[in-house]
Amino acid sequence: NALQQLRVLLHCKNNELWSFLYAHSLDPKLPYYSFRWMACFLAADLPANIVSELWDVLLSETGGTSAQIPNAHIEMLVCMCCAMLLMARDELFSLDSKISIQGERRAGTPTNDVFHLGMRMLQSYSINTSRPIVSLALQMRQQWINEQLFNNSSTEAVLRVASDMRRTVRDRGAAPGEGGLGAGGRA
Repeated sequence: NALQQLRVLLHCKNNELWSFLYAHSLDPKLPYYSFRWMACFLAADLPANIVSELWDVLLSETGGTSAQIPNAHIEMLVCMCCAMLLMARDELFSLDSKISIQGERRAGTPTNDVFHLGMRMLQSYSINTSRPIVSLALQMRQQWINEQLFNNSSTEAVLRVASDMRRTVRDRGAAPGEGGLGAGGRA
């Protein structure tokens, strides 16, 4: 599930932001803004020129993927959504104080005021360029792939095979007359 993966990725990248969003019912796993972002491939909440730049990157992604999301395009979309949340971090944190400053929060007023302001902000995401989103998303995706590669149990098997191959090559090189690079062999 891409929404769950967005939640996990955000939790790993910025636990403080994830906790804030969770406390105000803005957890990316919930189908409010994040489902809209993913279902429409960001087209519903971003300007068309930004969407076309993001789609360029999104659709050009191929190659390695993590075990959780076997589709490179969806994995990149999850990273882009996480990057958008990370970039909006300070503005999201300021929502709580904005309510207090504007005098809208009265004693006993639920924290869902932050929910409404946060939803409004995230569903009309303000951005002038796609570069920061793309840069951060590409970094996260590469790190995600690398972590999956090195946390994968098959990595041990690959390393064992590579070690066996080095030993075989070394043994062949030392054995004369067997076609190796030893005293009797030719290169």
